[in-house]
Amino acid sequence: MLLDLEKTFKSVLKSWDAELVEFYGEADYVHLLISYLLHKLLSTLISNLKSTSCQNLWKDFGDELAKTYWGKKVLWTEAYFVASCGGVTIVATKDLCAKSGLTRLISVRSRREEGANREVRS
Repeated sequence: MLLDLEKTFKSVLKSWDAELVEFYGEADYVHLLISYLLHKLLSTLISNLKSTSCQNLWKDFGDELAKTYWGKKVLWTEAYFVASCGGVTIVATKDLCAKSGLTRLISVRSRREEGANREVRS
């Protein structure tokens, strides 16, 4: 299921001219590190990630999800966390996350792109 979720996130982000740099997930949460252009409306992007992934997972794993969600076609809460790290190296971002208790940010490759920003989401 996580592989399908990652594939959906990559597809959505590609349509937004954004990139999924790193992805990690467990049964009850996901962390994404993305690079996106600053002129994009972040709340709309997150909404699109959540709605598209919910639809796709229910389509492909409906029977399994119905056991947990009692048939209600939901997956995500309305809440999310975003930390913007524009103009900061990925090493500095990882150090900041570690100091903040976000220990599940895994190694990433650096990508410099004019107007791009790095986001840590869960």
